[in-house]
Amino acid sequence: MRRLGVVAAVLIAMFAIHSVAVAQEDEPDVAKSKKVAVHAVGTFTLTGEACPTGFTATDECYAIAGTAVKDGKDSVTLTGTLDTNPTSTTSKSKGTCYTIENDSTETVDDTAYDVTFTFAGEACIKENAKKADIEKVTGASWASTDTSTDAGKGKLSWDVDDVTGTIADKDPLAGSGTIAITGTATVP
Repeated sequence: MRRLGVVAAVLIAMFAIHSVAVAQEDEPDVAKSKKVAVHAVGTFTLTGEACPTGFTATDECYAIAGTAVKDGKDSVTLTGTLDTNPTSTTSKSKGTCYTIENDSTETVDDTAYDVTFTFAGEACIKENAKKADIEKVTGASWASTDTSTDAGKGKLSWDVDDVTGTIADKDPLAGSGTIAITGTATVP
């Protein structure tokens, strides 16, 4: 009987050691992870669209699409959804501004990193009687989502120098221009 108890104790100990070893294999090796700079600049478009499932139906949404160049070399693909509150505010210095909701998402896909992030901020359109209207987003903060392949955070800004949207069409921010995404990503 005593021998059976010793065998059971050994089996329990072996199972516990195996469980710890398996758990450690599943955990990412933080020591091997490294931070890489995210620095992508390029062209993009905002196209008005119906807000996807999960977004507030009364908001104004836009598809984000573009290509940027990372560090002057590698091409980076940009995709996502911009979600804005349809109620604007107006100031003399910034123009007509729309709040970018924090559920706006964008993915920057590159050979070095693949970051999906949410961002928030304010997009402002400054009307100009002599030139085209200019839309700006300056210093919007972004942070990776839980489902992102790689983690990261940083800043995002853009200039839309070809504003094609209208308030009547419920897509006043639609157009094309340049975008800059900076920050860091943690990759395995």
